[in-house]
Amino acid sequence: LPRDDMEFACLQMLICLTQVIFMPEDEDALCRCEAEPMSMGGYAKGIGPYSDMFDLFHPTHPFMQTRGIKGTPRTMQKLLIGLPETHSDSPMAWAFFNARDEVTGVCPACAAIAVFQQATNGYGLGGAHFPVGLKGSMPMSTLILGDGCRRTVWRNVMTRAFFREKTGFTELPQRDQPTWIDPIAFDSADQGTAKTETARDISLLRGFFWQPARIELVVEVAEKVVCDLCHGL
Repeated sequence: LPRDDMEFACLQMLICLTQVIFMPEDEDALCRCEAEPMSMGGYAKGIGPYSDMFDLFHPTHPFMQTRGIKGTPRTMQKLLIGLPETHSDSPMAWAFFNARDEVTGVCPACAAIAVFQQATNGYGLGGAHFPVGLKGSMPMSTLILGDGCRRTVWRNVMTRAFFREKTGFTELPQRDQPTWIDPIAFDSADQGTAKTETARDISLLRGFFWQPARIELVVEVAEKVVCDLCHGL
């Protein structure tokens, strides 16, 4: 990917997926996972219960989105942190190095990374009731570097034994569905005040893929078939 922040977000997303789906039981199991690639059968068995949950174009609960949103459509560039918004008339919104129409189309893979990046590392999308960014004031994230992508991913995964030791949980919290399947509850549709969900109430799956913003990707058929970000088809 041409953007470092999206490379980093992609790595974060891979770590989160691995942590949720393939959490090793103990340190010995983690070492085995890092030492040898898993079999195709083991991979298929692991992702089976989750494949429907992470479908970017699912008809009712697409990945990190809300179906049926009413509002003014925006271009994909709106989701890319640091780029000017196409619809903005303010000179300050596009006065530096990027054009307002730099990104007009992206592939599904880049779209998934962009949605995850905005929810996890981005700033608000304009609504006071839907702030994004799990890290508050945006401190630097620190990851452990391994030899190659696969080893890097596993070196940033914690074991079930470590999780129990550090949190005191004997089992994972019961609320285990992501926000696009089990939406965040609100006290009032008019006020938009969210009911509190604490870390002790939700699972790693719900927490790692927390999505407070309400967005929906709309697919448009176009003659252009090259992604503006990765330049793939």
